Amino acid sequence: MDQKIVETIERKIGYIFRNEILLEQAFTRSSYAHEHQYACDNEVLEFIGDEALDYAVSKEIVSDYRHHKNEKGFYCPPTDVGILTDFKKECVDSAALSACIDHLEFAQFLLMGNSDIANHVNEQQSVKEDLFEAISCAIVFG
Repeated sequence: MDQKIVETIERKIGYIFRNEILLEQAFTRSSYAHEHQYACDNEVLEFIGDEALDYAVSKEIVSDYRHHKNEKGFYCPPTDVGILTDFKKECVDSAALSACIDHLEFAQFLLMGNSDIANHVNEQQSVKEDLFEAISCAIVFG
């Protein structure tokens, strides 16, 4: 991945990657990896990033209620857990993650094979969601 692209990504998200190889992998579609012998696609990063994102959002939600404890120290948020679950789902749903990638203008940096380029997959919501999850993993592990 070109160093200027790396710097642009880092500047936009306010994070410096210790492992730029993971960042490049986060942007690598399987179609590109099939066409380039030494490339690895972002699918495993998407999987791990999805879980990391769920954890991060859940942790943030819980931290909002850390002062809502009863006399024994149990967490007692002032709302139903179903509402918290719905809120978490909204934060990590495909449309929200895709919108973030659009806002950051990151889809243009995807490494794609010829079939993906021809089909403009970088415009698909699910592809942008996957990219967000893969970047999340690269941040957690890189």
